Amino acid sequence: MPRPDRRTWLASALKLAITLGLLAYLLSKVQIAPVVRQLRTMTPAAAVAAEALLLLQLALLAWRWQLVNRIVEAPMRAGQVLRLTAIGHFFNQILPSGFAGDAARAWLAAREGVEPGPLVRAIVCDRVVGLLVLAVMVSLTFFTLPDALAREVPARNAFAAVALLGVAATAALFLLGAPLAELLLRHRLTTPLGKLAADLHRVLFEEAPLPRQLRALLTEMEVRITDRVELLLRSRPEVTVADPALAAAVVVKTVEALTHNLVVHGERDRHYDLDVYVEEIVRLVASYLTI
Repeated sequence: MPRPDRRTWLASALKLAITLGLLAYLLSKVQIAPVVRQLRTMTPAAAVAAEALLLLQLALLAWRWQLVNRIVEAPMRAGQVLRLTAIGHFFNQILPSGFAGDAARAWLAAREGVEPGPLVRAIVCDRVVGLLVLAVMVSLTFFTLPDALAREVPARNAFAAVALLGVAATAALFLLGAPLAELLLRHRLTTPLGKLAADLHRVLFEEAPLPRQLRALLTEMEVRITDRVELLLRSRPEVTVADPALAAAVVVKTVEALTHNLVVHGERDRHYDLDVYVEEIVRLVASYLTI
């Protein structure tokens, strides 16, 4: 078995020194005596339960990141995701910025061979999804426990405004994510934002479980659009289909599927010219309706 060379030993020693230095810096900012007194009041069972909850939190964060990676096509191994999540959590605790851990995750994963573009978008999506879920949870708390929050939260109106903005952003991504992504992808300067919007829409719309009310709203919108298309088909003499109602449903579902998939899966189809793509859809629908 080959022995590690001097460079490997130096790299390991440097990592250890940096870790110890960061821990020393963190401890220098903490008053040890009050922490020790607080720890002495804890029972061993409570300490074990608290540590178990922290480990469970890390596992859930890693699982969420793994799901997002799969959706945006930035595959990583489960063990790799868990390890980098723990490293990112460590840097978030010791550095002043809340995004230091995200930067560490991106840098280390890129060094390990993950494609940088999808990787960065996956990390941003992971962070945004976490913030949106937090905003929804806070909003629900405001509505379900208004009296308790009035006593415990001094800036209640500000918290409520931020939470409602988060809910509004979530709804906007659900309903308008695809057209927004398509618009941004049309211009070279906004292409990265378009890819990010498409990934966010895919994460929230295609993979997340939709509330029953939202599914009902989307179904109602599709029914209304189909009815309007049917009226249009009945008014056009060049349309020769035998059943305009069925043809309207076919047209709506076909156009929606083609445009939606181009946006959310456009990373692999981006060599198509969008204007030509739209013209081909028009030819397809027109040929079907005038056979």
